[in-house]
Amino acid sequence: MACLFGHKWEGCKCTKCGKMRDEQHDWNGCRCRKCGRTRSEGHDYIYRQRRKNVLGQQKLWCEGECRLCGNTIDIEHDYQPTGKKCVLKCTRCGHTIEAHHFQPVPGICADICSVCGEERDYTKIALNDTETIQNREAAILRLKEADMIPDELKRKCKKGDHLWKVSKENPQRFQGGASSTEYTCVLCGKKNVEVDWGD
Repeated sequence: MACLFGHKWEGCKCTKCGKMRDEQHDWNGCRCRKCGRTRSEGHDYIYRQRRKNVLGQQKLWCEGECRLCGNTIDIEHDYQPTGKKCVLKCTRCGHTIEAHHFQPVPGICADICSVCGEERDYTKIALNDTETIQNREAAILRLKEADMIPDELKRKCKKGDHLWKVSKENPQRFQGGASSTEYTCVLCGKKNVEVDWGD
């Protein structure tokens, strides 16, 4: 009854009856100070590194959580130089990686960084489960060229423990339709297709 003859709006809230409206919010980033409503912009994200296993391969990315509303997002790392030789650091979560300038060394299956002198051993990279699939694929290609594929990798493939990489993606084309992802083993070329039947 307090607002029988009209509300007394102060932004999005009536000061007489307390009713809320979706207009004239007092935004503090993504959240209204008066009514608590949230919006899809103005988030204040805190980032941390996340790790996920996809077909046995480690995937790294930044996960951001808004300190105001709790909304989360996944985003690629934003690597920038740190001032140290061959080291890059993500400006969001602080994760660091090495970014060498490797040059091939004739006669051996390794490269040497022209900046810091570090050696890249392709056999170690191919066998290292914590390396990215891109690095392992590049190492295996070099080892194939030199006919030096480690027996351990060959045995893994024979047992069905493949080094999968995404080779093709077919997105969902309509509501309720299926999407699929094709994986190819970077060592033996075997293919595997996973289908998501959607909602």
